[in-house]
Amino acid sequence: LADRLFREAESNVSISVAKSKMKDQLEVQGRGELQLGILIENMRREGIEMGVSPPRVLFKKDGAGTVLEPIEDVMIEVDEEYSGTVIDKLSRRHGHLIDVTTTLGARCRIRMTVPARCLIGFRPIFTSDTRGSGILFSTFNSYEPHRGETGDLRKGVIVSMADGVLT
Repeated sequence: LADRLFREAESNVSISVAKSKMKDQLEVQGRGELQLGILIENMRREGIEMGVSPPRVLFKKDGAGTVLEPIEDVMIEVDEEYSGTVIDKLSRRHGHLIDVTTTLGARCRIRMTVPARCLIGFRPIFTSDTRGSGILFSTFNSYEPHRGETGDLRKGVIVSMADGVLT
């Protein structure tokens, strides 16, 4: 496993691999859920077995010692009937509303800034809330002071189609 990850890091400049403080763990850093998900799936197809912890966002500290977190600029386009639900759910995740405009065909374009850690696991919730009709795009904006704890927000689920024992 370690050899495979270090080989990947040599050929893929956007991935870094480091040994963890714990004996049998490695820390893999990448540019988001999708990139890491693709890496994990490719390794699974190669027959490599592994355990993966939930993703974590990397924080920084400024010169004064203030904890800074990455903030994403989120652009959303949804039917008007779902705009309130989407704004509410992202506001609970420390999102700040920047702009709402109406587009053709009774749709809304919403622009918000949301901490990257609060977007983890949000896309399936978004798809469900908008009945699959919403479009969500996010990109890194900046580092800002930590916006607070999220509490017990649902981060996503795993659905199994068979009975069995999890190992």
